[in-house]
Amino acid sequence: MLRTSLACTLKSWAAQLLPISPRHQEKHKAYRGRLLTMEFRTFPDQMIQVPCQIIRYAHKVIYRPAELDPI
Repeated sequence: MLRTSLACTLKSWAAQLLPISPRHQEKHKAYRGRLLTMEFRTFPDQMIQVPCQIIRYAHKVIYRPAELDPI
């Protein structure tokens, strides 16, 4: 029960911290609404688990985010 509560809190905090610019206010509010009504199983897939390419190069590790489809 505690894990579910924390998961919902994380999802709602992520939605509330999204910036809303006056120029694209309608679009940003719609995105916030979709994030708030999203099921938590899809939340990590869309927001947390970002696909990326891992490159090892000259004692460095480089993470390149893959192209993402919008929600």
